[in-house]
Amino acid sequence: MRHIRVELVTFVRSNFRKNTKIPMKPRIQLHDRTFEVMIPAEQIAEAVAGVAARLCADYRDRPEPPLLVGVLNGAFMFVGDLVRRCSS
Repeated sequence: MRHIRVELVTFVRSNFRKNTKIPMKPRIQLHDRTFEVMIPAEQIAEAVAGVAARLCADYRDRPEPPLLVGVLNGAFMFVGDLVRRCSS
């Protein structure tokens, strides 16, 4: 498994104020590609926790837990987080 490096990129904008650093969105480098983070991990975790809380509340009185199926590529990550939140 290759190392994933996360870095916060800043730059100096000369026409704003001299030597003033303006933070940009964090970037993730994976292999030879660089991606800009659009939604922070904390915000995603909060949304998953909200969905899990509603799901747990709806199925709390049922004898069997719901069967969750992730259909799209990458859905296993969301479903895994959701199951972990419901289990705890």
